[in-house]
Amino acid sequence: MFDKKFVTILSVLVGVIVVGTITVVLVGEKRPEQIIPPVVDNSDTNIPVSENVDNWKEPEVITSDIDTSGWLLYEDYKFDFSIQYPKDWYITGWYNDEKKQNIHLSPSPLGPNNDYGIYVNIYENTDNLRYKAAVNSIIDTWKYKPVELKRIILGMDEVLQSGNLTFFVNDKHIFVVNFIPAGEISSDVYDIFLLSFKVFNNFAKTKPKEIKTDINTNQWQQFNNENFGITLRYPNGWHSTINNQDGIFQFRPTESPVDAPIITLSLLKDKYIKNGSPIMNYESLVDEFMKNTFMDKQWITVNGKQLIQYQSVFPNNKSRITFIIVNNHLWSLNIGDSQDISVDTYNTILKTIGI
Repeated sequence: MFDKKFVTILSVLVGVIVVGTITVVLVGEKRPEQIIPPVVDNSDTNIPVSENVDNWKEPEVITSDIDTSGWLLYEDYKFDFSIQYPKDWYITGWYNDEKKQNIHLSPSPLGPNNDYGIYVNIYENTDNLRYKAAVNSIIDTWKYKPVELKRIILGMDEVLQSGNLTFFVNDKHIFVVNFIPAGEISSDVYDIFLLSFKVFNNFAKTKPKEIKTDINTNQWQQFNNENFGITLRYPNGWHSTINNQDGIFQFRPTESPVDAPIITLSLLKDKYIKNGSPIMNYESLVDEFMKNTFMDKQWITVNGKQLIQYQSVFPNNKSRITFIIVNNHLWSLNIGDSQDISVDTYNTILKTIGI
């Protein structure tokens, strides 16, 4: 029952299945017409990292006096890293394939006439390799390899650097932070980005986002389904559609068009779910459900409980799916990219589930 129904729900509500190369402008309005990958200009040498680093040489300590108090923070819960950037800069992200993501930061949108800026290239650390072995695994795939790598200190972290390439590693991914200088993009600015760049293991778990809303639900309608033992509240004047057989319940503003995105509560799995179990016990099951969607995963806190939520990576897109366990059942609460339903309304409904 689950597979067919869930695929249908994702296709209708999310519509973000990855096919080939997809470009997403995360900040700013203009999409680039063409993706230009970063240029890695290194001489051809096959010396492995472990033999190419002068471990006896004192590492260089990177510092900066540039004020970043007005900068924004980009947190990526899917790849477990964060980076700061000026508030008037653009962030562009795209996938080449399932094993590599690329992020570009620049004062101007990425395009045919603009390839300068800061690049973050993300590779899978499929074998959970330690730092040097992980760096070697990436360099071995490059035609042009770094001539020399040096050790540098960024805050409390020691990493390897070669020219405009700096390497970071966590349990699941390898990050190559590169920059192409032009205009205000200088080595000093590059150092600031390096100092702000942080990688984590299970970042979304260790830093769950608390969901807060100020909407008063005293006048809202009460939804109570005795078949599955689940309740929630939804705005007064809304329309509900009930499918008890499949466990699908839909809620929409009465004035919304029939084909408009709605909020859907869906039963995903009703077996082998232990009552009172935390959602983290079924994280792998949820990840399997969501593996073909172009959405970012994060952990959130609702009413003191940690839940898993996936959000669309597209800018200004409200689509999200939250997973919750109620009375031995695994449920999802979904919202499409609706113009009639705010994220605050969705979050408020989410907070009333089971109350």
